[in-house]
Amino acid sequence: MLKNQIDIWIENNKSHLIEDIISLINIKSVKEPYYGKYPFGTGCGKVLDKALAMSEKYGFSTKNHQYYCGTAVLEGKTDKEIGIFTHLDVVPEGNGWEYSPYDAVVEKGYIIGRGSGDNKGPAMAALYAVRCLHELGIELNHSIRIFYGCDEETGMSDVKYYLDHHQAPSFSIVPDCAFSVCNGEKGILQMELAGKISDSNLKNFYGGTVSNMVPDTACAVLSCDDKEQIINMIAEQKTEGIFASCEGECLKITAKGVSGHAAFPEGTINAIQKLAAFLNKYSLVEENDSKVLYFIEDAFHDAYGGGLEIAYSDDISGKLTHVGSVAEMENGELTIKINIRYPITTDQENMIRKIHEVGNRYGVYVKSSDNNPPSYVSADSEAIQAMNDICNDVLNTDYEPYVMGGGTYARKLPRAVGYGPGILNDPSPFGTKRGNGHQPDECVKIRDLTNAIKIYVLALIQLDEILP
Repeated sequence: MLKNQIDIWIENNKSHLIEDIISLINIKSVKEPYYGKYPFGTGCGKVLDKALAMSEKYGFSTKNHQYYCGTAVLEGKTDKEIGIFTHLDVVPEGNGWEYSPYDAVVEKGYIIGRGSGDNKGPAMAALYAVRCLHELGIELNHSIRIFYGCDEETGMSDVKYYLDHHQAPSFSIVPDCAFSVCNGEKGILQMELAGKISDSNLKNFYGGTVSNMVPDTACAVLSCDDKEQIINMIAEQKTEGIFASCEGECLKITAKGVSGHAAFPEGTINAIQKLAAFLNKYSLVEENDSKVLYFIEDAFHDAYGGGLEIAYSDDISGKLTHVGSVAEMENGELTIKINIRYPITTDQENMIRKIHEVGNRYGVYVKSSDNNPPSYVSADSEAIQAMNDICNDVLNTDYEPYVMGGGTYARKLPRAVGYGPGILNDPSPFGTKRGNGHQPDECVKIRDLTNAIKIYVLALIQLDEILP
């Protein structure tokens, strides 16, 4: 009877769910510099205001935590809490869109727009699940706290701010991955490596936008006397994704790649590595600066650590992945940002030492380093098994808990796991280069969100009984 009631409620509210998601997508909430009262810029501030206004309209008590984040609470019979941690900030739109990133549309059962899948659609699925509990009159012992973050994509300072001022829930769900239960996350090591650039013909080299995206564009600016000859050579070679043009007195060479999330580099093409390899192949940069470019070419020729001699793996979490994500030249240095997702059992000290050693061979040094250790909750716990069973029952699947390379709020919280709403290995309707999180034409299947609402309602009821 309860499942039928949930199904009817979801169907009656599906059109409103879609409208609410679209209203959030249409607010560009890419992190910007601190402005006025907004620590992450006006876009992130506006989208938080919108989400809190929705939550209040649906009967939740809300609080804006100085625009670092916001929370909406459905009060339970006790002061113990179950958390649902979502985020409203998005990565930059990048290039290659056929649809408008901030003017969302519904087409063939999908909502298309930046943030539809990561993480505005899932945030609304969470809100609607708790709203369903409230409107069906289902009272829980635990209060349910929905967290709306504004800095998940670029550092998670939002959740740090919250935890500095408030106690964490006793257990938390993070709807920012795929079903079933993501009970562990690989460690994330972010580094900046730099090499000196002398007064040579390499005037600029840049590419990428944020650390956790495979860069789809990179550019080099060269001073040279034979610009037309090089342009003609590139045209004759017909190297896919390499273009040249004049930029004042200089030559600009652009490489196009295929973007994607740094944690899931399969099917991507790193434009920064591609550009360095092209410049090296045709000796377009003077020899005294080519060592840095050879480092970029060699270090990122694959996405599994081979070029840095850190190709680790384990049975719990699989292979290490690594991406050279952002390159820039300034003050006589070429800096490359690296994003590494390493397995749970990795010897972290040895990994960092090896990166230093490999960089030194090319005259490249480690400029900065930020290590975020792995998180893991046993798959055998009663809560994880119950959540897994509910997921399989609703979706008619036989999933097992899993560990992933993506980084979510779960790693910042005590006893937290990822839980949907995506479907493992479900292909994008646009192929491998578009449609997924962090890609052009990002989209989310409406059916996945409505299934998630049902799963979240049932899981919250079960967790309320299991958790102390």
